[in-house]
Amino acid sequence: LPKSLGDPREVARVSRSRARLFRAASAGHVLPDKPTPPHDGGEGHSMVSTVSGLLQPVGPVKCHCSTCTLDSVCYGGMSGLKRMRSDLGSRDRAHLAPVAVVEAWGERPPDRGGRPPSSPDPPSSPNTPSAPDSPSSPDFPTEAAFWSSHVAPLLTQLEEERAEVVGRLCGVCEDLGAVLARGGMLAQRGGHGRAALLRVLYRLVDVNSDRLLLHVIKLILSIQVKDKNLLNVCKLVFKISRTENNDLLFLQVGIVELLLGVLGDPDLAANVEALTYCAGAVKFLANSGGSDGGDGGGALGAELLARGALDTLLGLLARANTALADKAMAHLLVQVTAAVRGLADAPGACGFFRAARALPTLCTTLERYECDACVCTNVLRTFSKVTDRSEGCRELAAVDSSPNILIALLHKFPRKQDLVVRVCYTLGNLAARSEAVRERLWRHASCLDVLLHVYALQLQRQPDTGAVASHSFTCSRGLQRADLAEDVLVKLLRVLANLSLHPGLGAALASHPRCIQLLICTLESPGVREREEIVLNAVATVNNLSYHMGPGATLQGQQLRIAELLLMPLLGPGEEGVLEALRALGNLSQSAAVRELLHQHHVPGLLLELLSEGSQDVCYSAGGVLLNMSSTDDGGAGRLLQLGAMERLLSCLQRYCRGDWQLGGLLCKVLWNFSQGPAATGTSGKGGGLDPSDTTRLLATLHLLLDERTALVSAPLGGGEPGETVQGYHRQLWEAEFVPVARRLQKRVQSQAAPLLLEPL
Repeated sequence: LPKSLGDPREVARVSRSRARLFRAASAGHVLPDKPTPPHDGGEGHSMVSTVSGLLQPVGPVKCHCSTCTLDSVCYGGMSGLKRMRSDLGSRDRAHLAPVAVVEAWGERPPDRGGRPPSSPDPPSSPNTPSAPDSPSSPDFPTEAAFWSSHVAPLLTQLEEERAEVVGRLCGVCEDLGAVLARGGMLAQRGGHGRAALLRVLYRLVDVNSDRLLLHVIKLILSIQVKDKNLLNVCKLVFKISRTENNDLLFLQVGIVELLLGVLGDPDLAANVEALTYCAGAVKFLANSGGSDGGDGGGALGAELLARGALDTLLGLLARANTALADKAMAHLLVQVTAAVRGLADAPGACGFFRAARALPTLCTTLERYECDACVCTNVLRTFSKVTDRSEGCRELAAVDSSPNILIALLHKFPRKQDLVVRVCYTLGNLAARSEAVRERLWRHASCLDVLLHVYALQLQRQPDTGAVASHSFTCSRGLQRADLAEDVLVKLLRVLANLSLHPGLGAALASHPRCIQLLICTLESPGVREREEIVLNAVATVNNLSYHMGPGATLQGQQLRIAELLLMPLLGPGEEGVLEALRALGNLSQSAAVRELLHQHHVPGLLLELLSEGSQDVCYSAGGVLLNMSSTDDGGAGRLLQLGAMERLLSCLQRYCRGDWQLGGLLCKVLWNFSQGPAATGTSGKGGGLDPSDTTRLLATLHLLLDERTALVSAPLGGGEPGETVQGYHRQLWEAEFVPVARRLQKRVQSQAAPLLLEPL
């Protein structure tokens, strides 16, 4: 007889898969792999009872969605191996190519001495005649003779081997598969001894070893079983795949290609239940290394991509998109879309998704199954991952119907938070990077109404103890799932802020009473004030809308109320909140009423403190507000000079200007306002005038910053082209943003300071 492999503890297994770190978390609720105790009756009855117990349904397919289970599929009338054995003579599956089946056995495991897979077969024992290389050889024995001399001895060994020696059984299974492949007997219709082979393999299901079960499944799939046999085998594969520690076994045994071959079955309607379990197994493998929520990204996902899993799954999706949309097909698509979702997070997935044109197919699925929340959620989770990258955004934006599909889903499921949050995240990514998407949403008739309706619903879910009685919209209703509602609001406000980049959408939102009322309610709500990310996005939305604040806009009528609400993040401890509030006030402070409000709340003193202690970005935004507040129309420049603004501005100019010429130009504009009118000469009671020492210091600073030899000396230097490019950009900013306004300021200050600098006789 041919040599069988030793125990795995004695044999160094060779695998083409990459090493991975196993996580403690399981991929699902794993059923214990306990063998059923044998029956007291005869051997045959014991085998049927035991194996039937092992192959009972394993429970609903875990689709990571609380509203969708596969109970009807899992418990669809399976009665164990009696039914499997009654179908031993069923027709072969034509969809699994014989070449792929033979290739699954092309790499033999090493023998006891560590022989590599490419080494020749071990010598046969004297009692076993060797077979010619090819069935087409003239000397090749007949099928019956080949079976008797090569296959039957291995079957006998499988029957007689002790169940405890799992390694030997796995080795014999590998030898058996290689012999069947060499004899061309894997893909034969009604081949010799097929029933006997299946009976022996089904007995091995009793053994408590997932590794051996995968070897047995590999053989059964290789001989291309069909109908109920295929269904029961796929259920067994699904059960094994639910244990994350088994992930690497799928690659080591070499069963992945056979599973993908099953998913390539063109007869979708006949095998939809088997395909559902098979796709569920691939889903667990694709999500290997992720949380129970279903995020993958491990090395196994990259291996699946390299073996063509994405193309196979997309082909199955394409066939399902044209098939009858019934309940069974929806169950299948939940598993397939979950598998695609896991592959989207694998290393290098972007190139595979682009080459396979995955996003148009997924959009078709989303449109066709828009009423199935589980399918839609899986597809949207894929979109969320893909659109994190700019190339993914471009590809999804290239699908003309994608924005309309996303808005339709928001309209259909406005209260389903786990779906809404992913729609908003994808829309936010698209609106941030694609002008074409913003234009399409501008032309969408109900886009803004749908978004604001969802906004209102999600704002109601924020916990709030203080109702704002004057609001037409009640802010005080606290509902369950507040954390998810917070996430939805964060993503939704980001969508509105990014849509405001479009002139038409920005003007429409700034003039929309409901939009402005919801933003005010968000900033006023005590339950929201504690949630920093919501406040930041709400203030950023106000800032973007303030650029479209035309006459008669609702935002203009509410600017005093909004400006007062912005004081809370401005006075808060977080720098991000301070920065966003300053940006919004930079536009709102163009109004004299808003400027007076800021003076009443002593905001100018805070702005001057920020010039001394804030970061470069904070200084720039604070300078923008100071520019508006130094207007000579209402004596703002004089008020600021009384607070010591000149000293703070000069210090900031000397500290930051050489590294940021835009900030330097802005500060020069503020100083220009100080240099004109009564404040410059101190003739008005509202202003203290320019002190001669400040004037001298200002002129000296401007002289240094306008001299190319001293101004650009600290420009980023370096050898080679990159340093020269940065230095050239630095010079362009100096010439365009700083020099024109600084020269004008220098001339004005020099003309005003000349009489003051004359010494008395």
